[in-house]
Amino acid sequence: MPRYNVYVNQSQCFACGICEDLCPRRVFKLKPTDFKGPEYEERIPQWMGTITEVVAEEMCFGCRICENQCPVGIIEVTQKEA
Repeated sequence: MPRYNVYVNQSQCFACGICEDLCPRRVFKLKPTDFKGPEYEERIPQWMGTITEVVAEEMCFGCRICENQCPVGIIEVTQKEA
């Protein structure tokens, strides 16, 4: 069970890839988005064609490099309650 919650605010993310590059545990992955339609336009930056996903939350050990280095401050790492 993951000890940390890792949240990316998709409505603010522009998929720069800094979190993916800096994370020592490979928690993030930039993935092509296949979402289409107006219901996703506000949530996902369609112009980039990618989205940042948390793919290995269980690997997070809470270093918060992603949180501290995100240029738009939209990543939040919180410790789970026992």
